[in-house]
Amino acid sequence: MPPKGSISKRPPVHTSKNTKLWSWVTSVSRSFRFLLACSLVACIFLPLSLEAHDRSKGKSFFTFFSDGTINIQIGMNNLDFLDWAGIDLGSPNNVDKNQQAAERFLTYTLPKQLRIEMLPAGASCPVKYKQMEQPDHRNIEIFAVAFCPPSKVAHNHSLRVDWGLFVATPLKHTSFSQLKADDQILKAWAFSNRHRKEIISIKTSSPAETFMSFAQEGFWHLITGWDHLWFLLLLFLSCPTFKTLVLWVTTFTLSHAMSLLASYLGFVQIPGHWIECGIALSICLAAWPAWKQRNAPLQAHSSTTKAFLIILGFGLLHGLGFASFLAELLAQTKSLYLALFSFHVGLEVAQVLFLVVCLVLLWPLRTKRFWPQVRGALALFAFSFGLFWLWERLIG
Repeated sequence: MPPKGSISKRPPVHTSKNTKLWSWVTSVSRSFRFLLACSLVACIFLPLSLEAHDRSKGKSFFTFFSDGTINIQIGMNNLDFLDWAGIDLGSPNNVDKNQQAAERFLTYTLPKQLRIEMLPAGASCPVKYKQMEQPDHRNIEIFAVAFCPPSKVAHNHSLRVDWGLFVATPLKHTSFSQLKADDQILKAWAFSNRHRKEIISIKTSSPAETFMSFAQEGFWHLITGWDHLWFLLLLFLSCPTFKTLVLWVTTFTLSHAMSLLASYLGFVQIPGHWIECGIALSICLAAWPAWKQRNAPLQAHSSTTKAFLIILGFGLLHGLGFASFLAELLAQTKSLYLALFSFHVGLEVAQVLFLVVCLVLLWPLRTKRFWPQVRGALALFAFSFGLFWLWERLIG
């Protein structure tokens, strides 16, 4: 019994309601600190020219005739032409002056940067610029013609095309290309800074060449795509077993192919800007659970429906981002399914190689005490990259 006149102090009562409230406040506080840290890291990337993928893409068509003439059509957008020629054809100011400057640039530069030669005799096919058209306010079409010596056509069986466009610029431009003769697609391939030369047979079509060309493009599509690599790394951080991980990335590859094919067939049509935003957002969605569960042990039940939905969503989004260029390149040709298959073979090979590297470097760390800190830091950086790319696309 307490002394008379004294006030007894009762211990504070912690009700379940107060406990839940405190737990919620703590969770919100941690989430806020995480978002703040990601925002600060993302701000570091603002001065940098960092792309999730090579966003500069175009197309080029070559049509070979029996007399040695080659009609050439090259398509790109105004921003790509600005980086290449330093001339802004999309500006409403000085339209006539910019048009004349572009004509002079193409007349002088295109024959130097696009070279065509007949093999094996080595007969040169000089390129001559013809005209330029602007089908809309964002894109341009460049038309040219190459003249191969008619007397040499019968003695040569291949064309060598040297692509020098954009070589002198930091722009990572990819031009999806095809050669056509006698109303038949002889070959489809992709020019880029990594692949500047192509040799095409003008006598027979070679499916093996198409397979190798697009498989190589699929391989580099992943290796040079930061969004792909971050997403695979996040799957690695969240996956309990390597077997499940391979299953997840294969699911991604299949969904990528499905959406690409659906877009080609016209079932899905979404503006490219929103697709790019969705891809950036998917990185954040994949990084968030990896950070929240950084201290939790990886259990077998990690392969939940939610994980598969995120993987499917990412694959579908990224497939749509690539679909418009492949569909435009291979419309109404027999090369579509071969190109689609070979592209994703290269994609899958690159994914497995990247995961093997992650397995060698990071898997032994899972048993270490500092693994939660490593896992959390990687998730934070991934979220920051996704946040930066999302902001860049929204304002761009």
